[in-house]
Amino acid sequence: MKERKFKSNRIGRIDKKMILIIIGVVLILSILFYKKIIRVYRVVTLFNSDKIVDNFRNMDRYFDTSTVYRGQSIHRFEYDLIELPDTYRYLGEIRSVNGFLKDTQTTGLIVIKDGKITFEKNYNGNSADTKVISWSVVKSIISALIGIAVEEGYIKDISEPVTKYVPSLHGSGYEGVSIKDVLQMSSGIDFNEDYGDFFQISTV
Repeated sequence: MKERKFKSNRIGRIDKKMILIIIGVVLILSILFYKKIIRVYRVVTLFNSDKIVDNFRNMDRYFDTSTVYRGQSIHRFEYDLIELPDTYRYLGEIRSVNGFLKDTQTTGLIVIKDGKITFEKNYNGNSADTKVISWSVVKSIISALIGIAVEEGYIKDISEPVTKYVPSLHGSGYEGVSIKDVLQMSSGIDFNEDYGDFFQISTV
């Protein structure tokens, strides 16, 4: 009986040691790969209704970013503010403007008419200083920057292959694709834009 009890206690101590080792390894891996774990979590929950607003204004904290600095000459819009109408017509129906803003979880709305800002307001905790991901709006900004780069001689011609300026794209679907094709989204890349698809891939 004593011998069995001794063996049982010994096995119990070994099990506890193994559990502690496993916990230690998990903690170390969590610390080492914390940013990657957070990034995966943010990707999976990117469009969750209870997290989308916070995710969209903190993308620079969760994902890699590059800063594009503004020039010395800054254009400032004049203001000629008016109130938004209470309703709008869509497909023959009269709908509420505030209802639309709420249903779409709008975080900011700006209306520019005749070169003047006629309406500007932020919602859901955002302010005029809040950084918010622009998604496809940035395509227009990139196009303008490419135009400036061509004018200043940094890019010779937009018919050149994009790999000349981004060598890391060699061997990818973008090899041999011109800058113009990329700007016009006519590169031939078959892109799955289902952000909820965890295993989405892009192929030619």
